[in-house]
Amino acid sequence: MKSLKQFETVKLHYNKYLYKLEICNILAPFFRSELQKNKTLNYIKVKLDQLNLCYSSGEPLTKTMYRSTVDVSQNEFLDAKDIYNILKNKKDYTIRIEGPVGLSIYTNDKEMLVRISNKLRDPAWGFWEPKLENISLLTQNVKIVAHPTMFNYQVHFKNPAQIDISFSNWLIANSDKSRVGDKTLVSIQQGYVSGSYFYVRDEKILIIVQMLIGNTIQRIDKLVYIEG
Repeated sequence: MKSLKQFETVKLHYNKYLYKLEICNILAPFFRSELQKNKTLNYIKVKLDQLNLCYSSGEPLTKTMYRSTVDVSQNEFLDAKDIYNILKNKKDYTIRIEGPVGLSIYTNDKEMLVRISNKLRDPAWGFWEPKLENISLLTQNVKIVAHPTMFNYQVHFKNPAQIDISFSNWLIANSDKSRVGDKTLVSIQQGYVSGSYFYVRDEKILIIVQMLIGNTIQRIDKLVYIEG
């Protein structure tokens, strides 16, 4: 794989994927998932075909962006074509567009991301993968943390969800058994949570929490510190 920033996956991306490749390309928004049909990438294909006509005839490559026309470099166009050609026959991946030029690809197919990275003329920004010895842990709803912690579980709320405001009193009264951010605590006191989270000390406390607010919980991650 070409030289690029390497990061460790310490928690499954989208609770599913081990690997992530982050790319900067002006054509990234054309890959947006909601514009395609059943992951056939039909929308980006149409846009690339249009640009290819200009490329073949030596005309400037441009795209419309925020009611203005911006230039598309040859590298960006050819990179987008290569990304499309690799992805078009794949299914097990998710794309996320970040800002006007950010393209993130999530998958469990490391080889596919390596192929894409090696094809790129403009280097990818970053690549995420887990340590080999941690893969089995990550597939069990485990999040690897950088430092030892006395709170072993991270509890995520549904997005959105209504919640009994009395749970805020339980959290305050049991601050030795749980930890919650000020913003999340205020949301609970208002009876409405949206994708936030809090921590609990151990499995015994987790069972109590599940009895109190189980219908508002989306996911529970076990936090694991691996020394060295």
